[in-house]
Amino acid sequence: MFEVECGYDKSYTDDNVGINEIQTKIISLIMENPSITIPVLAEKVGIANRTVERNLKFLKDNGIIEREGAKRRGKWIVKKA
Repeated sequence: MFEVECGYDKSYTDDNVGINEIQTKIISLIMENPSITIPVLAEKVGIANRTVERNLKFLKDNGIIEREGAKRRGKWIVKKA
């Protein structure tokens, strides 16, 4: 088991999946603004859109986050926090 301290006074704990610093930042930003877009995530984290997409896929595949609703009007949900 491990715990990662997020930059927004939030902790993320998970027993099975190791998440990296970029994924921790993405989770923090999603918790702060569930309707955040991929381009905004990329800008705030300082990475390419495609890198955000790859990290979101990892987080979705491991049951950490999910997307609810349509692409434009949907929101992110952090399932394990």
